[in-house]
Amino acid sequence: MRQAVPFGWSDSLATGIPEIDRQHIELVDMFRTLAALEHGGDRAAVRAALEELIAHVCKHFDDEEQLMRRHHYAELPSHAQAHDLLLRQIHSFVSLLDAAPDGDAGVDIIDFVGKWLVVHMQQDDHRLGAFLKAEAKPCEVA
Repeated sequence: MRQAVPFGWSDSLATGIPEIDRQHIELVDMFRTLAALEHGGDRAAVRAALEELIAHVCKHFDDEEQLMRRHHYAELPSHAQAHDLLLRQIHSFVSLLDAAPDGDAGVDIIDFVGKWLVVHMQQDDHRLGAFLKAEAKPCEVA
């Protein structure tokens, strides 16, 4: 059986927005726990950790999208669409995990979601963080 390669928090993932970064750190920690459980082979624990991770991801996405709406973020539609696509993909992996509990679906979930989260944080969430930080600066009067 293949093993997932978990990732850890690094400054390259930081958005500079404390609440978003706090939630991202929590997600990375949960993700690492899931990877460790998958490595240990306890399918019931993997399934429970996966459900907890999905719940936290959903809450984080809701919080992030609410923040974007509040600040009239122009990229909200594409950002929210990326969130929706990830959740759909996770649910299809969960269906595979349930259908073939002895297969590599758990590893596939961890690999896919891990790579997606890193890219999403470094690109989409960085743009959101830059937008929010720029918006927070007082306007200069000419």
